Order: sequence, then C-alpha cells, then structure tokens
Amino acid sequence: MTGDEADAATPPGERVTVADGRQRVVITAVEGAYQPRNLDIQAGLPTTLIVRSDRAQGCVRSFVIPSLGVEKILPVNGDTVIDLGVLNPGRLAYSCGMGMYTGRLNITDKAIS
Repeated sequence: MTGDEADAATPPGERVTVADGRQRVVITAVEGAYQPRNLDIQAGLPTTLIVRSDRAQGCVRSFVIPSLGVEKILPVNGDTVIDLGVLNPGRLAYSCGMGMYTGRLNITDKAIS
C-alpha cells in the first residue's frame, strides 16, 4: 500500500471536524510515516486526536507528543484516541519515539473549514 492509498482511507474533509463544540482530528500512522504530516486545527476547543493505524510497523508505532507528555504504543491496525484538551494557538509537534517520523498540528484562532 502506498502512502497515498493509506491517506485515502480518511478523506481530507474528515481529518478535522467540529461537532457539538468538540474538535476531532484524525491522522494516519502507516509504515514509515504519519499522514498528513501537518494539519491546521482550531484553538479554544476541546480536542480529541485519533491516530488511525493502517498496517503501522516499526518505530512509527511509538507515538509521542513531548510537550504534553503523551507516549502511546499504537496498534498495527486500529484507532488510538488521545484527549488533547483545549489548545492555545501555536504548534504542537508529534513524532515517533526515535524522532525519525514527525508531524505537527498548527493551532490557529481562525475557524477551520
């Protein structure tokens, strides 16, 4: 499966959604990458991050958000739900445990459409 095929599992419009005052953010963990690497999300909303594993292998399964103290071991397949709380504007970096595969959430005051 190529990265493009894995990324197609979650359509772009469903990567960041807001319902009932809560933001839901979906990234996909595949062998050797997190997709998409960067996402724009909205500040000031309770936020749930869902890391969707799709045949994830290797160190990509060790998912960390250092600034929040989050450390999770992802399954090969399936969802890992992480409550991020209410985020302030800025950038939230995440990576594999070794720092080889990285990504970030760009948190803005502007509503995401």
